[in-house]
Amino acid sequence: MSTVKEQVLDFRNLHKATKKALNGIRWKASALLFEKNELLNILKLKEELENGTYQISPYVEFTIYEPKERHIVSTRLRDRVVQRSLCDNYIYEEITKHFIYDNCACQLGKGTDFARKRLKVHLLRFFRKHGRNGYVLKCDVKNYFGSVSHTTAKQAVRKLIRDDWAYEQVAMIIDSYSGDYGIGLGSQVSQLIMLAVLNDLDHALKERYRCKFYIRYMDDFLIILDEKGRLKMIHQFIADYFKSLGLKLNDKKTQLFPITQPINFLGFDYHITETGKVIMTMSRQAKRREKRRIKKQMGLPMEKESFKAFRCHSLKGNCHNLFISISEKRRKLYA
Repeated sequence: MSTVKEQVLDFRNLHKATKKALNGIRWKASALLFEKNELLNILKLKEELENGTYQISPYVEFTIYEPKERHIVSTRLRDRVVQRSLCDNYIYEEITKHFIYDNCACQLGKGTDFARKRLKVHLLRFFRKHGRNGYVLKCDVKNYFGSVSHTTAKQAVRKLIRDDWAYEQVAMIIDSYSGDYGIGLGSQVSQLIMLAVLNDLDHALKERYRCKFYIRYMDDFLIILDEKGRLKMIHQFIADYFKSLGLKLNDKKTQLFPITQPINFLGFDYHITETGKVIMTMSRQAKRREKRRIKKQMGLPMEKESFKAFRCHSLKGNCHNLFISISEKRRKLYA
């Protein structure tokens, strides 16, 4: 038995993984039933993994509509315990140590706030060097999770994971999704897999093409350069790269435009002024969504919490006037 396997299947580590997997879902019947016989369930899971009889349970599938329509493939609790222990005790560190700093999604200490701040840093540094004489290439992958092939995903992971047993577990997770294409959105491991798929692209853009002002949040990424012609060449390279992976850029969301225009990224529009100040305003779609949500929840028990969340989100940018406007509308509805 490999050292990695021993560590992942250690009873104490599986027990810690169970406690983490139960966080926030203890009210569910399945969670209550699992927790009722927690130690026996962990021992059974450990035995199945050791003798090679472990199989991933059928997924629970559903659709969410906020902030946009997404098909979610939810992992069962017992499988979540395995994935949590696998991530915490090996593959998270093994995979993420190969990532560039500007790969911002689904990592400890990173996330949407980190990505927004990082883009602001890039814009300020670019302005100091080139002023507003620059261009932005903003790219988005069409149906990223749903269209990646299992072969591509396994090849990307194999480059980063050295331990054979751990790789076999990840490959089993990839193949557990029906067909030869598509990785389910909703699994802890699937997030790492999809970050790894574009890792080679990150390094190519940073190291071969010297794109200093480059940032990626999962399948949403952008590059800032002072040469439009060079940026067009890079755009073609990216399109060809995705074609080689069997993926395609989203033509509606992929754009090349002057840096003087607003840059839409993770719900905010970034404006760089003539003096070099970066102003973040909430995007039109995000404004509509938040206004609709607050109005819909008016009078419900969770409405106040939703409004607090909106306040915290809006104040991440320069949205004071927007917050005052919505606060006033809310006040009038309650009057």
